[in-house]
Amino acid sequence: MSITSQPENDHVSSERTYEIVRTNVNIIPVTIKQILNAEVKDNAFMINGVQAKVIRIIGKILSHEEQDATTDKYVLNDCSGTIEAFESVDPSNVREPFEDNRYVAITGMLKFENDSKSLSIESIEYADDYNRITYHALDTIHAHLYFTKGGFPQNTIYTAQNREPYQPNTAHADTKAASEGDIDQGILSCMKSHGEGAQVTKSEIISALKDKFSVVQIEGRISKLNEDGLIYQADEDTYSIA
Repeated sequence: MSITSQPENDHVSSERTYEIVRTNVNIIPVTIKQILNAEVKDNAFMINGVQAKVIRIIGKILSHEEQDATTDKYVLNDCSGTIEAFESVDPSNVREPFEDNRYVAITGMLKFENDSKSLSIESIEYADDYNRITYHALDTIHAHLYFTKGGFPQNTIYTAQNREPYQPNTAHADTKAASEGDIDQGILSCMKSHGEGAQVTKSEIISALKDKFSVVQIEGRISKLNEDGLIYQADEDTYSIA
């Protein structure tokens, strides 16, 4: 299957569209936790309330093995969960497998067999640039807000099948949704300002945002982002970007 996307230099522009040539649906950026928590209906995966036919993740390879002459298996973790991914290989065009303890970006199809969820890899490449890892985390939050809250600020655009781009101040952009989106963006910006991979306490996030939002609102959105696998709780009061 042929898959196309904008260039992989994700941090150059926030205005991106993702599509598959054959089916004209989105490549949805997700966390592993979202995959594991996805509802399966009639052999279709539902993530963020929409059918996720093809997804993109970034994760660290924990291990890999050659299943047989035509299949390699990778075990991946992105701090939100662990999942197996399978790549079909051409025996006549042998290459070295991707290395353990390296980050990779994978685009692929979701599979559900024997009550277990996994990935069928369509494309895989190294993603050791921490900027790229961070911006993938941003993408997962943007996609989550788009599909569940009706949109996000107009300088970030996803073209989803059967859904018009979000426009501020229109009937479907209600105050509650916009407020939650603003809080989520504020939380992520605060965490990112501490540096790549930094762990940030809840009190630091609240202190940075308390002039704009109430403590109850901030704590509620931190819990929700953690629940959705978009940020990672390192301990009782410390978080990092998933």
